[in-house]
Amino acid sequence: MNRAMLGILLLCLCAPVAARADDSSTADNPPATDSFSYSDLELNHLREHSAFFGDSSAGYGLRFSYDSSDLVYLFGQWNHLSFDTLAAHRDVAGVGVGAHQAYNDKFSFYADLMFLQDRFSSAAAQATDDYWRVDYGFRGHLNNILELDGAIFTERSTIFGARPFGERLGFGLDLSAFSILAAEEHTADGNSTELSLVWAYR
Repeated sequence: MNRAMLGILLLCLCAPVAARADDSSTADNPPATDSFSYSDLELNHLREHSAFFGDSSAGYGLRFSYDSSDLVYLFGQWNHLSFDTLAAHRDVAGVGVGAHQAYNDKFSFYADLMFLQDRFSSAAAQATDDYWRVDYGFRGHLNNILELDGAIFTERSTIFGARPFGERLGFGLDLSAFSILAAEEHTADGNSTELSLVWAYR
């Protein structure tokens, strides 16, 4: 499953690069505007399994992103996750900055940098993990409704489990200003799944 997921992701990341050789007009003149909105408000349900904690946690969260006319976006997120068996919970919050560029009217690439804080709380102990995450990914329209998303990422200086490399793959339904997305991430510390309702407000 992990190798298959990585293989699909790498193919999707490399396909537009290979296509550039046969499309000099796109290579020389990428679209000035992006068909994807990077200004959105997202409500999500996240479920993670961590080998570090030896348990799974799940909960809801919010993510807000604002895109400028220079194709640079600012974003922030927060999730509250309760463990399945441990009498504890986590609050994960972060802020970041990113940039995106349309390849054509169907594909968009982005890169972003985020600082996150993961707070573990229980009756017996509390601990905090401050770390950085870097993403490089794409968003693509398979047709007028279906969306394919993917990314490779790294999380540095982590305490709650080492995650030096990871991959993300997701599919979505685009319904005008609203969309529903489902995604899975895999890292050395475990897997996570996310279901999101997204409002592209501009």
